[in-house]
Amino acid sequence: MVYVFLYFVVNLLLMVVLYWCFAAIANFQRIKLNGLLTKTAWVLALPLVVFGFLLDFWLNLFFVSVLMLDPFHFGTVSQRMKKYNDDHQELSFRKATAKWLEPLLDPLDPRGDHV
Repeated sequence: MVYVFLYFVVNLLLMVVLYWCFAAIANFQRIKLNGLLTKTAWVLALPLVVFGFLLDFWLNLFFVSVLMLDPFHFGTVSQRMKKYNDDHQELSFRKATAKWLEPLLDPLDPRGDHV
């Protein structure tokens, strides 16, 4: 029982870290779209991008799949949430979760539509 609790607490904390990584990477993407990202800044950002994608893969595989009661799908957590958001079932808890995440992620995305 304690291990299940720790599993959820640790993975929820990792989801917060993933959100921070997304915010930072989205900012680098915004800088790149404005043509202001230098090669030095890109090299300095690269470890964060790699870490963020590895963390995203880990959480998608071992936490979001369990949380959403849905088998693992290759891709990112955001792609999974976008799929749930586009789902035409009105009363799906998966869609409700994606809708809850939408105002957290969309303002950070330079395109404005992340989920």
